[in-house]
Amino acid sequence: MTNKKSTKRALIASVISLLLCFTMLMGTTYAWFTDSVTSANNIIKTGNLDVELYWTSTPDDEDSWAKVDDETNVFTETLWEPGHAEVVYLKVVNEGSLALKYQLGVNIAKETGSVNVNNENFKLSDYIKYGVVDGAQTYTRDTAVAAVDADAKTLNNGYSKTGKLVPDATGAEVADIVTMVVYMPTTVGNEANYAKGEAVPTIKLGLNLYATQVESESDSFGTDYDKNAVYADAYVSNNEELDAAINDGAKIIALASGTYQMPASAKGKTLTLNGEDGTVIEVVPQGQGEANGQLDYSLDGSNVTFNNLTIKTNSKMYAGYARLSGTYNNCVIQNTYNLGTGNSAFNNCVFNITNEYLRVGGAYSAVFNECTFNTDGRAILVFQDGTKVDQTVTVKDCTFLATAAAKTWNGIHVAAVSYDGSQGGTYTVNFEGTNYVDSNFNGLWQIKAGEANVTVNNNGTVGSTVVVSKPEDLASAMTSGDVVNLTLASGNYTMPQVDGIKGKTITISGTKDTVIDMSAVPTNGSQAFTGATLVFDGVTLNCATENYKGFTHAASLTYKNCQLNGLQFLYAENVTFDNCDFNSNGAEHSIWTYGAKNISFTKCDFTYGDRAVNVYIDNGTDSVAVSFNGCTFATTNTASKGAVEINSSAFPNGATVSFVNCTAPASGTMVGISGWDSVNGANATVTVDGATFTPDTWAK
Repeated sequence: MTNKKSTKRALIASVISLLLCFTMLMGTTYAWFTDSVTSANNIIKTGNLDVELYWTSTPDDEDSWAKVDDETNVFTETLWEPGHAEVVYLKVVNEGSLALKYQLGVNIAKETGSVNVNNENFKLSDYIKYGVVDGAQTYTRDTAVAAVDADAKTLNNGYSKTGKLVPDATGAEVADIVTMVVYMPTTVGNEANYAKGEAVPTIKLGLNLYATQVESESDSFGTDYDKNAVYADAYVSNNEELDAAINDGAKIIALASGTYQMPASAKGKTLTLNGEDGTVIEVVPQGQGEANGQLDYSLDGSNVTFNNLTIKTNSKMYAGYARLSGTYNNCVIQNTYNLGTGNSAFNNCVFNITNEYLRVGGAYSAVFNECTFNTDGRAILVFQDGTKVDQTVTVKDCTFLATAAAKTWNGIHVAAVSYDGSQGGTYTVNFEGTNYVDSNFNGLWQIKAGEANVTVNNNGTVGSTVVVSKPEDLASAMTSGDVVNLTLASGNYTMPQVDGIKGKTITISGTKDTVIDMSAVPTNGSQAFTGATLVFDGVTLNCATENYKGFTHAASLTYKNCQLNGLQFLYAENVTFDNCDFNSNGAEHSIWTYGAKNISFTKCDFTYGDRAVNVYIDNGTDSVAVSFNGCTFATTNTASKGAVEINSSAFPNGATVSFVNCTAPASGTMVGISGWDSVNGANATVTVDGATFTPDTWAK
């Protein structure tokens, strides 16, 4: 008996890692605002409905509350056994201006089962319980368990907490705090004690938070205009639960990470399916032609909105849903896909297609908006195989990439979008916005056959997408079209000085190992960039070590996720830096605002020895506006005067400089008036977090 008791209380799992991944799925009806917390980015904002989730183990310490993210691990103990309990505190905060209602629930995001010492299969989730209590409670182990034991449920069993949060007119924080208890009952024995040599049982515990509008704000007719706003109706984690939810009448369904197949119960239904990272829906061919990838009939007559899902087929011809009207938002389409009878719209989706096309078959309409096609040379084929309907296809702001110049069965090097009207029907094709096509395609579109049936409205701009693997190819790639997207492989490149860049819109993307040398850019007077719109994304730029070097006469400059070393003078009227790192590398400043009129720095980090930014121009006559939002300043020189220097005398019409949520350097000040400012800052308007600020004047 003693041995049994000892075994019962022994270490159950040597490496049980209970992680909290916080997944929030958004459900809407009609046009209601919704908001959600996700494990990827914590927060999604739609309009001004804004919810956030925080956690702590010490609720009395106001500074201890932290936002949740996919790295959060709130359970520090990894050794669980009967009687073990842990307590954490969760806070749901309304950080927007609209009232909201929410639901808080628990599910198993992922679990690994095992075999116990009795040689029986088991899941750890069957032996761990949870519960929540309103407010921040102080517990011992016994009182914590007692507080939630009466209502404790096994994991993956619905919602634990609901609430309503109405913004406070004074701006005070509006939040609900709950105490969450997770424990293993003392009644658990060897049925949860995994055998030596067997897999370690693990649980990835998910916390689901749904939020939407609630009746509170008033319009001209009262407060009930958003009374029908809803969350997801059901949260499911396998095919059986999906089938049951649809049979129970759920219309908005959240799908946990995993692989699903649409059940027959979905036929003729109107559904919204919300996924998370790792949620896959497989298209399963059924009946005649199954071996050739034809067709899945489980969504016949349905109208389905797919959000944040991967749709996967077997990559064979005609694989897809036979008769579905679908809206796809932020989805990945894996392998070829056939659009059957119905209307389809794809928004911000990624298509990974090999061996076949995405076929716009018998669909009445198909819209592709801000989508990316990664293919082996075949992207979209519009072809009615005897359907003979009036069909409209719209392609807007899409990018077509190919690893090779594929050929069709008749030897034609195909375009990104190909039309074959030879089997009847009519086609109206609209190209809008800017569509990017790389050189492996024979242009954006072509009509292979049946020209009389196809009408093309080419109202957009065709941009080229080029992968550059050799530095010597950069100049020709930059001049290959009026609108050019360049992807640069890792390596060292020199910014070219060629006339063909003038007036172009050029985006250059790469990694931090993609290094662009700007030292060859001459001082004042280069005409190469006249009228150009330049965007740099994710690359490293080695700027000058001397004054007046920059993209003179450019129309606009945008830097995203870049590393900038050395010194750059700004000349374009509008310049944006987003999530960039600056290292002056010994230069006096990292940036002179110089000829630019509107400059913004968002979430940028500056490392410098002397000063970071000089708000100044020689012989200026205009005004300038410079904003810093969420930036940090760190100096390597304890004698530094500070980060941002303003010479307002250079701007007779005013220099406006603002700081929001910025971190000042340890040495010197965040902002100061230049000792060379002949009007001692009289033309400068400086605000810090919305309040007017008067900087000190630095010595010359």
